[in-house]
Amino acid sequence: MNISSVNNIKLCPPSFGILRYSSNSLLKPINQDTVEISSKNNNETAEELFDKYLSEKHKFSVNDYKSLSVNSINEIRKICSKHEDVVNAVEETLPAALDIRCYLNKKYFNGDYTLISIGTSPAMICKTLEYMGKKVKYIPITSIRNITMEDIDKLNKDDKRKIPFKNYLEDNGVTPKSIKDGNEHFIFIDYTYTGRSLKNFSEIMERCFNINHEDVEYISLNNLIQYALGYCSKSGEILPDKLCRDTWTSHIKMRKYIDEFLKFDRAEIYGGIPHLNFKELDKISELSDYSSEKSNMFNFLMIDELNKMGKLKHN
Repeated sequence: MNISSVNNIKLCPPSFGILRYSSNSLLKPINQDTVEISSKNNNETAEELFDKYLSEKHKFSVNDYKSLSVNSINEIRKICSKHEDVVNAVEETLPAALDIRCYLNKKYFNGDYTLISIGTSPAMICKTLEYMGKKVKYIPITSIRNITMEDIDKLNKDDKRKIPFKNYLEDNGVTPKSIKDGNEHFIFIDYTYTGRSLKNFSEIMERCFNINHEDVEYISLNNLIQYALGYCSKSGEILPDKLCRDTWTSHIKMRKYIDEFLKFDRAEIYGGIPHLNFKELDKISELSDYSSEKSNMFNFLMIDELNKMGKLKHN
């Protein structure tokens, strides 16, 4: 039995032309005119810093960044700069995130929304938005594109799989009550190719966890990027954030980003959200501390860059 279509999913209507930002400062030394940085003298070697902050055993956070001395930040930056793929991931993700931030702030009254990042693909952009102070929650779940309504009904009856995932949602404030009682919009985001995975996820949320379609929005990340890129030039408005313009000059680069990081699951390398197969949702508690060297380096460089831009915020 094929899954039925979801008629009540609210999608952002296509809008507006191109916002861009260019970053040439990923490797520049830090200054202290931004977020408060620790002034303590840190004599740890580069190897010790890497093992402490960037290895798989620790997930790098904004609190970690703020605890570092300027010298330590510069030393860690030197380590990360040797990994050109990570530097490129930050440079490519930042303008997309800035554009989406401008678009969503305008659409939802200057930030009155909570983003729910589904699976691995949206994590790089959503992390960037989180580091700019946006409310973001992450829900690991993959391999749902081709599931059927029968599969979803089986999950609903399978407490062994369903209850651990339900507890995870509750711990992260994704419940029917929090959604109905809250003042902000809940926006679920996933990268889609055919749209089936997002529709299937919405059916899982409604049938298994009582989150109704009409109470939330489901948006395809690739569509959201496209809407955000189009906002500035078509609307003719000059947004207050001048950094959101003038870098990507065509949708070719937007398509390149989708192809490079989303279409072939490369976002998992840097986003730090692991795959969790639909059939193994009971294992979600095992993934709470997941991290990797690449995702930690991505976290560090993105936090560092946003700090230098004066845009780093901590929820």
